[in-house]
Amino acid sequence: IPDTEIHYPVVWPEDNQTYLKRTFGGEKRACGALFFEGSRSPFGGFNTVIYGHNMRSEAMFGGLKKYLEPDYGKTHRDFYIFFGGSWRHYQIFAVYRIRPQDISPYEGAFASREALEEFVQSCRDRSLYALEAAPEGTGEILTLSTCHGSGERLIVQGWRKAEME
Repeated sequence: IPDTEIHYPVVWPEDNQTYLKRTFGGEKRACGALFFEGSRSPFGGFNTVIYGHNMRSEAMFGGLKKYLEPDYGKTHRDFYIFFGGSWRHYQIFAVYRIRPQDISPYEGAFASREALEEFVQSCRDRSLYALEAAPEGTGEILTLSTCHGSGERLIVQGWRKAEME
């Protein structure tokens, strides 16, 4: 993510516990690693989820807290991930906080295009501030999730714009 310290490999574990306290290389560390939701294949559906710790140093997903400021979020909407041999470009459309028991941002399967559009609109409605352009592109969402204090999670969601070479 440009203008943040977020520039890490992302692992795909068999479960969502393995990399909470292990680095990408398998070493025991409190910062853990960034990891895809373990229960489904990355980019295999409309919503891919990546989890990471919110470190005070802004390491891992600590830099996501910058998005709590509307001015920052409105001027830093683009982020990228290299996957399957190409760069994927995402544009942020929603930034919000949830309670840990709220699992709605992690929804992965949608019965129809309309259900996906309803999901996107519900995320935009929850956003802490309005982001001008409506999501458009491939219909693929990347959800970034991190802790925010002891009783909340911070969600930053982007809509896939295009593949890059």
